Amino acid sequence: MKTVKIYISPSNQQANRYATGGTNEAEQCEKIAKALSEALKRCAFETKIGERNFDMSKRCEESNLWGADLHLPIHTNAGGGVGTEVFIKDDNEIPMAEALLDELCKITLSGVRRGVKRRSSLIELNSTPRAAYVEIDFHDDPNIALWIIDSTELIANAMARAICTHFGIEYVPPEEKRQLRVGDTVYFSGNKHYSSSVSNKYYKATPGEATITHIASNALHPYHLIAIKTGTSNVYGWCNTEDVELSESPAEESVSPPVYVRGQKIRLNKAPLYSSSTAKKQAASKTGTFYIYDGKLINGRYRITTKPQYVAKAPASLFTTGYIDPMDIIPT
Repeated sequence: MKTVKIYISPSNQQANRYATGGTNEAEQCEKIAKALSEALKRCAFETKIGERNFDMSKRCEESNLWGADLHLPIHTNAGGGVGTEVFIKDDNEIPMAEALLDELCKITLSGVRRGVKRRSSLIELNSTPRAAYVEIDFHDDPNIALWIIDSTELIANAMARAICTHFGIEYVPPEEKRQLRVGDTVYFSGNKHYSSSVSNKYYKATPGEATITHIASNALHPYHLIAIKTGTSNVYGWCNTEDVELSESPAEESVSPPVYVRGQKIRLNKAPLYSSSTAKKQAASKTGTFYIYDGKLINGRYRITTKPQYVAKAPASLFTTGYIDPMDIIPT
């Protein structure tokens, strides 16, 4: 069977600054391109990434000489809008473009589908036999910009799934280690524990066995540990991922986080607020009354909003406050 070749052409527009994060379109699209290349190789595709110092005409020439089955420009949008769109040259590219939109709109912060549009004036569409030009949401919106920055792997895997679907090739997900759970016995190998999952304040600790008592998904220090009384460690606080590994005696039962439904009224008290479901650093802390936006638990976090009339209202980027760990929610 012939190996399918995908030429990935990330934006080289360094002047297109993101609304936040001190980064730009070229930098973020290159990150996505590299992650997508790895995901596609995992699924037995052959890939090539266009070099930043190549202009688009040079990339098209390289793509054509290489014999790419798909030429895939990756960009993020700007101009005050919201949503994801895919540009094509003619109707032959519609199935590929629709597959990309289907997968991307499942995971983007806004979830808005701007559609498939013909744009033959774009060099990379006009100069290659088969291409789909992707614009992944709007980086001039601060919330969306943060989401793009924090969601490289999520975006890449969504695009890989779409490409696999289109070419009839089985998608191979990334290997995942067994997730640590509350109640697991683990070995703490570090020398610091922290006063909170997002704090920079730490205290000295000694290595040894401990129990996970709480997990703050995607926080800076996501695991709260308490040392086993008969062990050598004195850990009692929040710890880094790299300092925690499963011992030989995993927990028999997992402790599930509380479940919340769309529109449910909740209270927060200095709760860490995140810009995306995968952000490692909190964007702010929130106190007061809020509402569960749509009841979907995304990567271990819920989206919240400030008013009941904003519940499930689109676009999400305009009507959500951010993401909250369910363990930080105080039910009303």
